[in-house]
Amino acid sequence: MPSLTKVILDLEIAIPSDQLVALSLLPHLRSLELRQARMDGPSLSLSQASFALLTTLVISIWVISPFLRTRSVDQKREFDNVVALLQAVSGSLTTLSISGDLLSPESLTIKWPYLRNFSVTEHTPTPYLLVPELISRMPELRQLSVLFTADSTRDVGELHPPFTVGVRGGEILTNSSPHLHSVTLSNVEPSDPIFQQLPCTLDALRIVAAEDLYIPLPAAPYRRKWAPLTPTMTLTILKGISHFVDLAELTLTLAYFAPPTLIDDIATAFPRLHTLELERAAYTRARFYREDVRDSALLVPLARLLWLRRLRISLDFYERVEFYSDNQPLFL
Repeated sequence: MPSLTKVILDLEIAIPSDQLVALSLLPHLRSLELRQARMDGPSLSLSQASFALLTTLVISIWVISPFLRTRSVDQKREFDNVVALLQAVSGSLTTLSISGDLLSPESLTIKWPYLRNFSVTEHTPTPYLLVPELISRMPELRQLSVLFTADSTRDVGELHPPFTVGVRGGEILTNSSPHLHSVTLSNVEPSDPIFQQLPCTLDALRIVAAEDLYIPLPAAPYRRKWAPLTPTMTLTILKGISHFVDLAELTLTLAYFAPPTLIDDIATAFPRLHTLELERAAYTRARFYREDVRDSALLVPLARLLWLRRLRISLDFYERVEFYSDNQPLFL
């Protein structure tokens, strides 16, 4: 297949080493996605792998039913195989999206000379890895997304939001990634020191609330599943990022609809915004859910944003859904 440029694999078993080698020898392969990935098969031998033109790699562990994976995966073997794969592709990748579950301290030794876009999805790494550690060898990084979600399958405090991803008193991230200009953070602690480590020249910042895609165990204790911003949290965030004088794009996921005072605070802190997105995240059992956005008081602070070109005020709501297997609820 000399013209094949993109391959997507949805896996039910650990990917065999010889299949990865075969994929690496495709002369024009540029994008590889491994979905519901298991990497705990026999040790990967990738000495013959080239991945000469590969620029994009996506590895996601999410599956419809997580129980079999979480109970049977050999984590040590999986970490070793993931490191072997990342080492084989690190010399050419410009875009990497990987589940945090697959990152280990050993992966921090890998150099990424051309990586421009880096996303960590799903759960936090175990042991926990902070953002400065994750990007310390990415000198060309432009866009960073840390989309941690609650791990409903494990009862460990650090695996549930809100998360802290920065280092208090740590160095500014541009010391290792001087071109960083766009950052997305999920379920983050409002007073997180990461905001002091981001560069003052940041163009785009997105603070979102992402839900775990995994089905929680019915008997698991209640844990906070996500962390949309309350008014107090939002105020703390705005104070922590007020030094981003060049910010052009701002996205916030709110627990309550944005009042005019919030937009006024945003207009005061970031007069050069050209994109503003305010998302309202809510659960409801009602058939219809509505927010009244006709208050003319909203227009007054918006009028102060003279550079604004794109405005999105949205409502995302989630119904609680139940699936049953053998008369037992699996998803609530």
